[in-house]
Amino acid sequence: MKCFITAAQVIKTDLVFLLSVSGSLVFHLFIAWQPVQTLEGFPLVYGNGPLFDDSYFYFTIARDIADWLSGRAAALALSSGFNPLIAFLYTPVFYLYGNQLELSIHLCLTLNVFIAFAAHIFLYRLLCRVSSRSIAAFFASVWIWSPYVMNQVLNGMETTLSFFMLVFTLYYYWTIKQNDTKEPRFWLSIGLLLGVGFWARVDLAILGIAIACDQAWLAIKDLRHEGFLRMRNILICSTTAVAVASPWLFFTYTQTGSIMPVSGKAVNQITSIFFNFTHPNHDGFFSMMFYYFKKEFFVYLPLAQILDNLLWLIFISVLYLAGLFCVIRDRQLRSTCGVVLLFQLIIIIAYLNVIGGFWHLYRYFYPVYALLLLLPAITFQRVMSKFKVTRRVSTVLCVILFVPYAFYFANQYYGQFTKLFPPRYFSAYSFVSDVIPHNSKIGAFQSGCLSYWLGSRVVNLDGVINEEVYVHLKNKTLEDYLDKKNIDYIIEEIYLFNMWNHFLKDQLSEHYSLISSRKVESLPFSMGLWGIYKRTS
Repeated sequence: MKCFITAAQVIKTDLVFLLSVSGSLVFHLFIAWQPVQTLEGFPLVYGNGPLFDDSYFYFTIARDIADWLSGRAAALALSSGFNPLIAFLYTPVFYLYGNQLELSIHLCLTLNVFIAFAAHIFLYRLLCRVSSRSIAAFFASVWIWSPYVMNQVLNGMETTLSFFMLVFTLYYYWTIKQNDTKEPRFWLSIGLLLGVGFWARVDLAILGIAIACDQAWLAIKDLRHEGFLRMRNILICSTTAVAVASPWLFFTYTQTGSIMPVSGKAVNQITSIFFNFTHPNHDGFFSMMFYYFKKEFFVYLPLAQILDNLLWLIFISVLYLAGLFCVIRDRQLRSTCGVVLLFQLIIIIAYLNVIGGFWHLYRYFYPVYALLLLLPAITFQRVMSKFKVTRRVSTVLCVILFVPYAFYFANQYYGQFTKLFPPRYFSAYSFVSDVIPHNSKIGAFQSGCLSYWLGSRVVNLDGVINEEVYVHLKNKTLEDYLDKKNIDYIIEEIYLFNMWNHFLKDQLSEHYSLISSRKVESLPFSMGLWGIYKRTS
C-alpha cells in the first residue's frame, strides 16, 4: 500500500512532465512504426533521416550475432568500428525475427524509444537538481519534443543508449556526491556504470575522466582530512571501469593495433579527403570548422530552434552565458555542474581532434547539447527566485512559454510528413537488386544499407568497419584489395565514387566503368545519383 501512495505522490508532483514525456513516448512509437522508406525520407537540415547508412550497420551486426548464435553462420565477424552494446540488445530481435528484415528494424527502433523514455526521465531529474520542477519540466519538454531529438532517438544507432548511460551515471554520481558518500561499494557501482557505458559508446570514458578530475580536485582540497579516501575511491572506480571495458579494449587493440576504433581513424581520413576534394580553395581548416560548428550549434541548440532570428539567438546566448556565470560564481552550482562542463569541454576537443572535421557533429555532440539545458534552467531559476515567483505562477509561465515551441515543432513535423524525400539508401538497394546478378561480389563506400538488404556479398570500402580496407585506402593500394576480394561491381553515389577515384589517383576508373545510373529525384545536392560500376580488367 505504501508504494502506491508514494507513486501517487510522485505522479502528482511531476504530473506536467509525466504527461509530456508519456506523450513523446507515444509519438516516437508512432514514428518508429512508419515504413522504412518514410523513416529515411524525413527532411533534415543536412540530408535525410533518421535512418541513414550507418544505422544499417548496427542492424547488420546484430543479425550476424543472431545468425552465429543460432548456428546459421560458421563464425562470428565483429568490427571495432562500432560500439557493440546496442547491437547485443538488438540481437534477440534478429534471433526471433531475422528473416523479417523490416519488422526487425521497427522492433529495434521501439527498443530505442523506450531507452530514450528512461533517458528523458533522468535528464529531468538532473534539471530538478538546479531548478524547480516546473522549470525542469519546461526545458525537458522543449528538448524531448524537438524534431532533432526525434531523429536521434530513431536513428537506430547507439546514440540514445549512450545518452541514457550518460545521464543515469551523472544522476547517480551527483547523488553520492551530494551525500558525500565514500563507501567503496558506491564507487564500485560508478565504475561498473562507466565500464558498461564504454561498451555503449567510448564517450563514457570521457565522463570517467571528468569524474576522476572532479574527485582529484576534492582530494587536493581535503588532503589533510579525507584526501586519501577520495584517491582510493578514484582507484576503485577507474579499476572497475577498465576491468569491465577491457574485453572490448582488447578486441579493438587486437583488431586494429590501437585503442582507437577503426571507425574513428576512417572518419578522420574521409573528412580530410572531403575537405580536399570538395573545397580545394577553402580558407583553412579552422575557418571552415568555425563556420560549420556555428551553423550546427544554432540549429540544434535547445531553445534556439524556434526562430531563425539574430536577436532571438543573441537572447538565447545570453541565457546560456548567464547560467554559466551563475555556475562560476556560486560554489554549490560549481561543485554540481563542474563535472558536466568539463565533460562537454573534453568531448568537443576530442571529437574535433579525432574526427578532424565537422563530420556528423550533430550526432556526436548530442549529449553536449542536451546537458547545456542546465545553464538556461539555472538562469530561469535565479530570475524566478529574485522576483519571488510562486510555484504555481512559475508553472503557468512555463506552460505559456512552451506554446510557441509546440506550434513551431508541430509545423516542423507537418513539413516532414508532407514533404518527404525519397529514401536515399533504400532506393539504391532497389536499383541494385534489379540490375546486378545475385551471385556477384559488390563493393560500396556507403555499404550499410546494401549490406543489410543484400547480405554478406557486400564489402565495405571506406574502412569504417573494415580495418583491412582502411589500411589499403591510407596507403592508396585499394586496387590490390579489390582484386584480392574479387569485387565485380562497385555501387556508389557518383560524386563519392569520383571523390575516392581522385584520392586514389584514378585506380577506380582504370578498372571499373559506369554501366548504369539512377537519380533519386528531389534529394538535395548531389545525393541520390547512384551509379553501378562493373569491373573491366
